[in-house]
Amino acid sequence: MSHLSTGLAALTCCAAVSAQICPERNLGAPVGGGDEAVFAASIGFAFPFAGATYTDLHICTNGYLQLSNGGVPAPSASDYTPTQAELQSGSPRICAMWCDLNVVAANGGQIYVDNQPGRCVVTWDNAVNYGLTTPFQLQVQLSASGEIDFYWSEGAVNDSGYNAAGGHGIVGVSPGQGATLPAPSDLTTVLSTTDDSLFEEWLVQGYSDVAGYNLHLIPSGPGWISIPSPQGGCAASHAYGTGCLNTPDSFYELMSAATFDLSGATITLQRGATGYHATDAIAGTYVAPSLTAQIIANADDTVQTVTLASPMPVAGGGTTSFLTVSSNGNVALAGTGNGAGFAPDAGLFLGFAQNAFAPAWHDYNPALAGSGKIKFEQAGGIAYLTWEDVYTYGTTTSDRFQVQFDLATGDITTVYDVMGGAGAQYLVGYSCAGATWRPEAKDLSVALSTGVDVGDVAVQGLTLAGDGLPLLGSNTFALATSAAPNVVPIGLVFFGSGQLPAIDLGVIGMPGCHGYTTAELLTASFSLSLPLGAGSFPLPVPNSAPLIGAVLTAQSAAFSLQTPLNVVVSNGLFIELGV
Repeated sequence: MSHLSTGLAALTCCAAVSAQICPERNLGAPVGGGDEAVFAASIGFAFPFAGATYTDLHICTNGYLQLSNGGVPAPSASDYTPTQAELQSGSPRICAMWCDLNVVAANGGQIYVDNQPGRCVVTWDNAVNYGLTTPFQLQVQLSASGEIDFYWSEGAVNDSGYNAAGGHGIVGVSPGQGATLPAPSDLTTVLSTTDDSLFEEWLVQGYSDVAGYNLHLIPSGPGWISIPSPQGGCAASHAYGTGCLNTPDSFYELMSAATFDLSGATITLQRGATGYHATDAIAGTYVAPSLTAQIIANADDTVQTVTLASPMPVAGGGTTSFLTVSSNGNVALAGTGNGAGFAPDAGLFLGFAQNAFAPAWHDYNPALAGSGKIKFEQAGGIAYLTWEDVYTYGTTTSDRFQVQFDLATGDITTVYDVMGGAGAQYLVGYSCAGATWRPEAKDLSVALSTGVDVGDVAVQGLTLAGDGLPLLGSNTFALATSAAPNVVPIGLVFFGSGQLPAIDLGVIGMPGCHGYTTAELLTASFSLSLPLGAGSFPLPVPNSAPLIGAVLTAQSAAFSLQTPLNVVVSNGLFIELGV
């Protein structure tokens, strides 16, 4: 460890020493957690806000709080779909990151309130977007002066894939109760306004730009002076990149109708012994349904099971003699369906109980007057399932695509003939049966050009995470490695001063692995517990003020029989020392 301390000391010349504006580290008392929950708490003083004062909080797991005096005005129930209309009409609201969040025990999530004289701090600790597992922290500080401070950790972003509204995000303040609402602002710029409502809105998931920022709001009666600043000298750690060898059992893309870009494309899922290889490199042909094709699932939001002429190979080494078809464009490769939901939902899709393929999960209604039909027929060992000019719900815009199931091989081919692109979102993808960790969404028009592999069993790649925060003087911060192969009970960790942009390590015998750290400071070993494949490397941080703002990057490695070099590596970990 003395060598590491020397390496840390060498960083003092490069550390960014500035005034520290950091979140409150004393989180206070836990008040609850979960999904779609609201918790009441006292502010501890009369907090002035938009010409009134309030004594009580109603904190929602979805990243906002409402103000009241003993429940007046009445707060709303939990709301995961933020809109300007609700911001305007609801109770007085302060939004740290109003979107579809979970603050659940499985991720170490909890909401805390810290009441201090003249200051109340609310923290959403280890919050995650619905359906994801990457944690982040939100914090709001209320002062007796009426000033408000927001803090967003790295990774704080509106990224729920539940549906179009669930992916929205709003940050800011409003007195609600019918207040006039101005246009959204860019809260990463200095602002002065006479409006008591001040907010920023993102209508597409994953677009918020406040992660790693602080925002200081000063009341100007009426209105606000808004001063943002990047967090400086604050202890932080976050993962980047992906460890190897990472094999998901699902893939998907969730896109708006306006951005649907697969019209005219062909996607083929080639069945192998242990999974599928998805590609768009194989040309497909749309086969018009014959006059004797069976019309199926001919109602709004319905499912129907059809029988295959012979059993077809599916995930897990088994076969299916049935397909269960939802009118809304997803197919269970089984005799039991996954429901007829009309709102594409990545979290639900990845947790479906049956093997599922979604050529275009979308809100369709084949029962609308004038709509085409969903048709099924079999010929020459191929089962053809066709959405033949089926209307998007509430419109007369139609989509035409066909899924071809090769009963002998288990290959699944989708030919997108003419896609009208109307209505709400589309989800395209494949999900192996049962819940699993969520892979990142893909741009399939790009990813399929080189192919996407999914296994019948998800395999988590080697993973590195920070355990705690690298606070000055901390003796408990450590680097936790997990998902190591059950080979040798020894791991390695590499430290550098900079990030690398996913350097391909295939050239040195590690195909599918990438380098993420410059690794020039130190290489050290640590013990792995087998067969769990987990280990920890302690990283005590000296209590030295010049280290504030110093940055390290790290990556761990473990022995493996899956690469020619017999080594796999983790994702990268960014570490900033601070207070």
